[in-house]
Amino acid sequence: MKVEDCVPDLDTFNILIKGSCEKGDMKMVCYLFNHMLDIIKVKPESYTINLLIKELCKQERPACANSLFNHMRVGWSDRKFMYSSQLVESLCEYGWWLKALKIFIKMVPRGHHPNISHYDNLMQRLRMEAFKLKDFMLKKAFLPEIKIYNGLIDGLCLIGRMEMVDKL
Repeated sequence: MKVEDCVPDLDTFNILIKGSCEKGDMKMVCYLFNHMLDIIKVKPESYTINLLIKELCKQERPACANSLFNHMRVGWSDRKFMYSSQLVESLCEYGWWLKALKIFIKMVPRGHHPNISHYDNLMQRLRMEAFKLKDFMLKKAFLPEIKIYNGLIDGLCLIGRMEMVDKL
């Protein structure tokens, strides 16, 4: 491309960033993103930001994902909600549910109203964490009291997962 004096566009960068993310090459991802912003002066779209947020969470770098989210939402008010959604979803997907919950709680006061998918992601993660906590208690020779089981059963019933109650 350089030889033919062809300047990469947003699609080119998205393809390269996606490929680097799939390869797990964060060094290249950062290089491409910075080159796109600083050298070529191409503004990323929500697809680009969502790719980066998801990959940062996958690479166990939620603080970086949150930092990117905060940086991108400044001045781009029309896209804040999309980034909030992706950040919450990615944090949940890769086990950072407490950070996701904190961001989720801040969404409404900022004018972003979560949809059913947000609630579902968080509830699934919280349910999985509750089961892990119960298993941890059993491994440490603590027998869960009825209150613990009632909480788990109530949560499962609220989300319509009665078939899982038998597994308790």
